[in-house]
Amino acid sequence: MTGFSPWAKQADGPEELGKSTSLGLDDLSLASRAIGAALVALEDHTRQLRSLQKATEAYIQAGFADISSVNESHDVVSVIKVLMQRMDAWEIRLDYLQGLAKNQMTVLFNLVARYDAASSIAIALSARKDSAYMKIIAIMTMVFLPATFLAALFAVPSLRWDSSPVIQDNFWVYWAFAIPATLLVFGFWTWLSGDGPIDVGP
Repeated sequence: MTGFSPWAKQADGPEELGKSTSLGLDDLSLASRAIGAALVALEDHTRQLRSLQKATEAYIQAGFADISSVNESHDVVSVIKVLMQRMDAWEIRLDYLQGLAKNQMTVLFNLVARYDAASSIAIALSARKDSAYMKIIAIMTMVFLPATFLAALFAVPSLRWDSSPVIQDNFWVYWAFAIPATLLVFGFWTWLSGDGPIDVGP
């Protein structure tokens, strides 16, 4: 199922290792569910087998009080010995299968952890790339903002550079609109990004 089991096809080399285990998260989820159900079934079979073993041992210790014939008693003892040998073999087999299923579950957890690590690395790389782009935008803004501001200021009709005085009487209108608009933009940004203080815990 996961490629890590005694009957799994052995890899021909290091480059082949892991090709048979390229399972998606959906496959891993289904495999985990199947192995969990198998573990429950194996545990139930083990419990029933051990109960049967205890009942058989108690029956042997009872001395076969309900057996009237010696021959019948001998036959029953022979059959019970064979059954107990088979039950011992099945108990060993069930213990082996339980250990194998637990190992497969551990492999599944490791594969899921590997997917999580890969996802975290991809998110970190994407965040790093976005941060680099934002830095570039910020630098470009810092480069062009002073020149843009001065160009806009020199183009204001309230400033006449070829006459005296340069500042005209209606220059206050520029600031009357610029300052409230700036405050409005900052207020809207504060409201838009205002999620409250971050609780970092004790």
